[in-house]
Amino acid sequence: MYLTLTLNPSIDYYVRLPKGRRLETGTEDGPATNRSLGEYYESGGKGINIAKVLRRLSDADGCAQNHIMASGISCAFTGNEIIRNLELERIDPVFIEVPGHTRINLKITDGLGIETEINGAGRYQSSNIDHKQFRIQHTVYIRFNALRT
Repeated sequence: MYLTLTLNPSIDYYVRLPKGRRLETGTEDGPATNRSLGEYYESGGKGINIAKVLRRLSDADGCAQNHIMASGISCAFTGNEIIRNLELERIDPVFIEVPGHTRINLKITDGLGIETEINGAGRYQSSNIDHKQFRIQHTVYIRFNALRT
């Protein structure tokens, strides 16, 4: 069994521009518009990324029965989407929900292969985390002991 912790998870939104096109930026005269060739998103954050790698390595080694859990803090609809994505990847989410929103990161690759990232700060009230820490520990303890029996 593996358990990871992500205190600042994210939705990483990837955008790709058409080949040969540079990312246009706005000027003092006005905004610029770029049309995407394609986009996708996935859950991110250091602990979540490690959990995904562990899942893929376990599957590749024929150890799909390895139990992998990702824990951390989630907020609102973006947090719910992170949990849904983890479940699709057969990673057991053990998150506590706090008020605010989980950060969204924008990753743009222009048509020349130049990457630009804009990482959101995310917003949650840290005062709500302290009294809920017990809930994560308790949930992990219960799930861990259930797996051992």
